[in-house]
Amino acid sequence: MSGYRCPIDVSIKPLRSLRLKITDRCPWNCWFCHNEGTGKRDPSRTKDIYWDSEFEQVLVELKSVLSLNEVHLTGGEPTTNPNIANLITGIKFHGLDVKATTIGCSYSVLKPILDAGISGLNFSLHSIDSDELLKTQVDRKIEWMRKQLKQQMQAILIAKENSVKVKINTVISSDNDISRIIKIIQWANSHQIPIRVMNELNSGNQ
Repeated sequence: MSGYRCPIDVSIKPLRSLRLKITDRCPWNCWFCHNEGTGKRDPSRTKDIYWDSEFEQVLVELKSVLSLNEVHLTGGEPTTNPNIANLITGIKFHGLDVKATTIGCSYSVLKPILDAGISGLNFSLHSIDSDELLKTQVDRKIEWMRKQLKQQMQAILIAKENSVKVKINTVISSDNDISRIIKIIQWANSHQIPIRVMNELNSGNQ
């Protein structure tokens, strides 16, 4: 639909969402990644989160104290946690919506997440061109990047087709990124997907 424009959310809402880092692992190596503030990625130190009675008890207490209505799963890349579907099911059992920020994953990994009833997925999409996207990575090859981008864009469309609330996040660090951002906005518009453009943290004064 050519007349569609991405909605801009300017409302102020009470904080009722808990960001939960469920893994430190990620197959990508974006040079600007803040890794949820935990610094250098080290899965041996920051372990995967699993659903068990102790976690459930803490979640119930947090929901009560903070009046939570949502849990937002992050990482690392949350889809690399093999227990993510169980986490979604358990969290939803207590009346909470579950969303996640992701770079995407294969359909075999995505399907159990969709089946578990995830409410929303924010996809980190930093280019629709594999050569441009490779510039965001450290120590990655172009063949790998092409495969990852194809998988990512397929995951975005599959999630949308399954009635998940899909959004796109992308990062801008300087004026040099404007043409790249415009291409992403145009692609998002063509699929009627909202997009959020964020400033790269180390370039906040630009």
